[in-house]
This record gives sequence, C-alpha cells and structure tokens, in this order.
Amino acid sequence: MQAAMQWTVILAIGLAMAAAQAPEKTSAAASSISEPGFKIGGRVVDVQNGSPVAHAQVSVAPVTAREDLRTTDSDDNGAFLFTGLPAGKYALNVQRRGYVAQAYLQHDVHSTSIAVGPGLESENIVFPLGREAAITGHVTDDFGEAVRDARVMLFQAGLQAGQRAVFSRGAAVTNDLGTYHFGHLPPGQYYVAVMTSPWYARNVPGEIGFISSPPVTADNSVRFSPPQQEKNPALDVAFPVTFYPSATGSGDATRISPAPGERFVADISLRAVASLHLRVPVNAGGHDPEDKENARVRRQAFGAVVVQVQAAGQKAGDNAMAVAGLAPGHYIVDVVSSGEGGPVNTQSLEIDALSDGEVGAGKERELTPVSGSVKPEAGSKAPLPNAVLLREKKTEMRYIARVAPNGDFDFRQPIPAGDYVLDVADARGTTVKRISATTPARDETPHSETVRGQSVKINGKAPINLTVEVTDALGRIEGVVLRENKPAAAVLVLLVPQDPGNNPSLFRRDQSDSDGTFTLGSVLPGKYTLVAIEKGWDLEWTRPEVLKPYLRHGEAVSVESRGVQQIKIQAQPISQ
Repeated sequence: MQAAMQWTVILAIGLAMAAAQAPEKTSAAASSISEPGFKIGGRVVDVQNGSPVAHAQVSVAPVTAREDLRTTDSDDNGAFLFTGLPAGKYALNVQRRGYVAQAYLQHDVHSTSIAVGPGLESENIVFPLGREAAITGHVTDDFGEAVRDARVMLFQAGLQAGQRAVFSRGAAVTNDLGTYHFGHLPPGQYYVAVMTSPWYARNVPGEIGFISSPPVTADNSVRFSPPQQEKNPALDVAFPVTFYPSATGSGDATRISPAPGERFVADISLRAVASLHLRVPVNAGGHDPEDKENARVRRQAFGAVVVQVQAAGQKAGDNAMAVAGLAPGHYIVDVVSSGEGGPVNTQSLEIDALSDGEVGAGKERELTPVSGSVKPEAGSKAPLPNAVLLREKKTEMRYIARVAPNGDFDFRQPIPAGDYVLDVADARGTTVKRISATTPARDETPHSETVRGQSVKINGKAPINLTVEVTDALGRIEGVVLRENKPAAAVLVLLVPQDPGNNPSLFRRDQSDSDGTFTLGSVLPGKYTLVAIEKGWDLEWTRPEVLKPYLRHGEAVSVESRGVQQIKIQAQPISQ
C-alpha cells in the first residue's frame, strides 16, 4: 500500500512537471474565464463552400509590434480564440496546407485589422480562406524528349496597384525530366512561357558571312538576303519564346484559369527553327574604342512585360556586332559597351527580324543621358534618399541611379524615350515635392514641357538635368468610414491627388479596419479628394475616367505640413 502511494506521488509530480514544461498554446476551446484584457475569436471557413477549416494556424500580432506574435490552431469546427489581449489593433493571419496564406479580408497588400477594446465586437469573426492552385507541366522538344534547364516564366493577368495588366509572377527552371511547377497560387488568370536554347545548338555569329545592302519591305521589316555560306545547318537552330500550349507570340497564348485547389497541367512542346544571324551596326562615336561590346536582345510580351532573350553575340569589325541564336520575330537590340565604369547602352534598335543579314532598317530608339541632383526643400534638413528611380508608364521598365552624399545622381544607363514617373527609393521618411528639368547642352532654362507633376517626359537625345526637391514635412489623415452612419469595415479608402494621371506616386490607399477606422500617412501637403468605395478593390483607380464618378461625391481635403486631420466619410457603392 505504501509503495502504491509512493508511485502515486511520483506520478503526480511527473505530471505536474510535464505540464509546467509544456509550451503555452491558446486553445480554440479556451474557457471564458475572467481575466484582464480582450478577446479575438471566430471561425475559419472555406471561401468556396463555407465549410469549417480545421487545424489551420491562426496568428495575431499588434499592428505596432508585428514580431509579438501569438498563434493557435482552429478546432474541428474551424473555431479559434485569443484571450487576454490589451486594447488596440491586431493583424490577423491564417495559413493551412492546401490554402493560400493570407491576412483577414486581404486585397493586394492591404487587409482589415481587428480593433479590440470597450464596446468593440471582435469575437465573431468569419475568416474566409481560399484554396491554392498550382500549374505544372513538361517541356519537350521536336523529338518528344524532355528539355532540361529551360526557363519557364509565369505571368498573371489582373489588377496590380490600381492598374489592369499582365505582369510577371515568377520563373522556374525545368528539372532533368523537363518538369516545372508553380505552387501556392491564388485562383486567377495566368500565362506560361518557355525560353531556352536547344542543347545541341551551335549558334556561332562568325560562322555565317553577311552581304551588304539587304532589301527592306515597305512596312520597315528587315528582310535579309540568304547567307553566303552555311555550316552545320542542323545545329544552327533556335527555339522561339513559346507560350502555352504552342504559340510563339503572346497574342496567341492560351489563358490558364485554374480552379481553387486544382493542379493544372500545362505541357509545352518546343519546335526548333533556323537561327537568324544579324549584323548590328555600332555608332563609332558612342563608345570608347577600348571598351568591350556585346549585344543584349529583348522582346515585349503582352504589350508591357519585357523578356530577356538568349542570343550569342560578338564583335564583327570596328563598327558592328554579330548576333546569332534568334528565331524570327520583333526584338529590341541594345549594344552594350563595358568599360571601367560598368556596362552602358550606346545604341538601341527596335527591329522586325525575318531572315539573315544586316540590321540597317530598324527603328533606332532614342537614348537620353539623364543626371541631376536631389536637395531638401528650403529650410529643411530632410535626409536624402539613397536612389532615384524612373519607371516607364507603359512597359514598367525601371532605371535606378544611386544618390551621392552631396545629392548628385547620374543614370549611367541612357534612358529610352518615353513617359516616366520619378520616385525616390530608400527615402527614409521623405517624398518628392517638386521636379524641374533643364537641358545643359542648350541652356539652363527650366523646361516645363518635360516635367508635369511627378512625371518626366523624355523625347530626345539632348541630355536632361533634373533637380529633385524632397521634403519630410508630410501630413497624415485619420478617419472613419461610415455605412448608414455606422462604422464600415473592409472598404477601399483612396486619397486622390490633383492631376492624378501625372502624380501616381501621390496616391495614398488603405482598407478600413473592423471598427471602420483608417490611416493615410506620409501625405505630401496639397489639395486632394478623399473617397471610400465599397467593394472597390477591382477598380482601375489609377485611371482618371474610372475615378470620375466617385470624385464627385468625395471629400475635398487640404493637407498641411506635419498636420493631422480627422475625417468621417460615407462609403460609396461601387458603380455598376
């Protein structure tokens, strides 16, 4: 009996020690015992059918200290509960195998935070979680054999930062079996393309001779005469950039729309074609004779995405480059000169290359040297940004120049003609206040036609000097979105600048939290219109014509330097 009692005591002590050592984890079935603080609770459900999602990992963290994370698992009914939370706002996130990890009511980079405190409802949250999709497939060649080490590109059609377009989503490389895989995809519309070269190809630019004065068609296509000689024609081949399932142009690509939870199989078969051999003239005055030269070949897909194309290049005399390994198509050919300062474009041609010969009839793309300086606004000690960025509005191509300690910057890469938005990177609490442009080669008179708001138009070869004035004297707007005079959650809140087409970087955006509140920070002082739009997340809000009906019912706001405004705004229904 005494031995039995001893074992009972030992067992009790062991159980107590095990309980003390076990990691603390919040349970969805936690009792509602009286303890200080507030609660966040609710259910995780499948967004497609509303069924409970069990054993999902749910986490909360204060929006002001996201590293202070608490986690729990949803129970068999999808329920979760956090207790003992101080009053404040919390980011709520859920992840589970087979589902897209996301924040609560997430749209793009925005989501709805949960406000807890006296009189606030935070225990009946329904968290809709969507199943993830995947796209996988095999890449094969003319002989049905696997193509290994091929670059497979994924594109997505949709809305990004208020602009509807097709944009790059990522890339993968095929394995030894020619297989690729893109996982963890939210349901959407996708395209897949493959870019590679046949493993047996021998595209040596110097192997084929060229003849002069190639005939040119009326539509400015470059039609080249046959080469004087050929070597190993069976090996002198190239794969065109191929879009699923077998298109060689993005306009003929098939859109892939995987269903939630679907593993879509997109096999792609490549067909080799005779490799083009081009002779690209090089401007004698555009580079240092001691520099090394190469040719970079690109093409556009879906009207805006720029894709680097594999090609072989080498010098062909003092004033030309020989390029091989291309399939017929429309290309941008950049002649890159590399010296002590690094690579710099010295020439850029846009061509329709249909057969071999000399590139002499392509459209030369104008390249403009751009430099300038960044300075704080008068009387300010605003820190200088680390870099200046030019983003081409149509193609989204970005060019970056580092800012020196004295504020000077120089884009070593001459900038092609086009319409650009200027912004600063690593700005450390500053934003662009004003931009002006001069042409040093002509005079120092500001050219208003070059700059409009935050936009810069580059349209010639004459150098441009930009003066970028930055400020840290910014304002903030705080407020509440109302629906029938009650706080409304998950509403798009948009601060629209004057002349929005030329000031896209001045937009500010937020999503109202569970108590209807929102915050728009780092606002450049000036006049704006504030709008709140129900279910407005699919709007192309960068387009003035789309915003027009909402601006009529918005709130005019004048933001002051370092000022904070409190605003109540009624949510507008989305236009049908």
